[in-house]
Amino acid sequence: HLKQAEARRHGRFNAGDVLQIRSGPLKGLEGVYDVDDGQQRAFVLIQIMNRVARISLQRSALERL
Repeated sequence: HLKQAEARRHGRFNAGDVLQIRSGPLKGLEGVYDVDDGQQRAFVLIQIMNRVARISLQRSALERL
């Protein structure tokens, strides 16, 4: 059961999934998964300075909440 839970948190994301950024300069921020950006990256929507920004991040830096 633990491996299944880990796979759900770190596996394939679906549009609208709420994620937390786990590493890098934006560590700790939450965002919403948008779409894949290649095999290793994903576009995530984050709110920063009262605006929504679409950023590309390594998939390994993301965790589903």
